[in-house]
Amino acid sequence: MSDTVEFVKAEVIDEDNKSNMSGRKKFEIRKLVMSTYVTLVVIAYIAMVFFLDKWHPHWVIFLSIPVVDSLVTAILEKKIALFSVDALIILAFVVVGAVTGKWHPAWMILLLVPLWRYILNTAKRIKRIKEMD
Repeated sequence: MSDTVEFVKAEVIDEDNKSNMSGRKKFEIRKLVMSTYVTLVVIAYIAMVFFLDKWHPHWVIFLSIPVVDSLVTAILEKKIALFSVDALIILAFVVVGAVTGKWHPAWMILLLVPLWRYILNTAKRIKRIKEMD
């Protein structure tokens, strides 16, 4: 037996960070895009209220903010799964209901949420099963 200590040089590979963009840079880009978008939404809303003299149904444009935020995040992270389809479906329901006043048939749009979740979970299970082979 030898009394000498041996060192092994190891390199850590981050599988989650596949892009060459740092997390801080992504955060700053997202913050810039979203602050600009929110400002534009507020200006557009005030302009619509001022020129069209209607508060309703134009308020629904504020519901686009979480949809755009999830879209920006999904693009920056290069993961489509980060896009909030649920928020998009809820936005569609509220827009159809607020603009047309047909809330009764519009509620059926919300049935897409559990359907989407089922499809998403099924795809994840199939992927896990394939990885087990």
